[in-house]
Amino acid sequence: MLDDTIRNAMSAELRDLLGYWEAQSARRGGALPHRNSMVALDLAERCPAVMPHVWMLDVERDPWRFRFRMISRSIRQSGADAGIAQVGRYLSDLEGKRDWHPLYLAMVRVCESCQPDYRSGTPNITPQPGIIRLERLSLPLAHDGRTVDVILSATLYRRADGSIVL
Repeated sequence: MLDDTIRNAMSAELRDLLGYWEAQSARRGGALPHRNSMVALDLAERCPAVMPHVWMLDVERDPWRFRFRMISRSIRQSGADAGIAQVGRYLSDLEGKRDWHPLYLAMVRVCESCQPDYRSGTPNITPQPGIIRLERLSLPLAHDGRTVDVILSATLYRRADGSIVL
């Protein structure tokens, strides 16, 4: 689990998403939430500020591959390689984002640890002009409660004034 230092550094929007994920895990007796338990309508009601920033990856193993299942409008418009980051494409389709890239390594870490992954800092993938920081939370989901098969993430892109890009 994320320690209190990281949790306290997180934006309120991502803390709400983490809390919702933790509640869904608790409802399953501590097992990882299933994709269907993270219902979009319920998520939109409980975490409305984060919904425009959500994206999901399907997980493939042997070798690790991550395919975009869903990408919100904000991610498509703010993130780099927007033409490539499309539903059905692979994370590795992003030019130069191979198995050594920090985002790829973070997704592998989520799968292997079955734990959330949080990052705040300068984007590793060149964003649209005016974006200087990002904050990303990635959460493991598993149909069987143990083996991660989907990763739910939210990325907040921020301008120099600290405002979130919508």
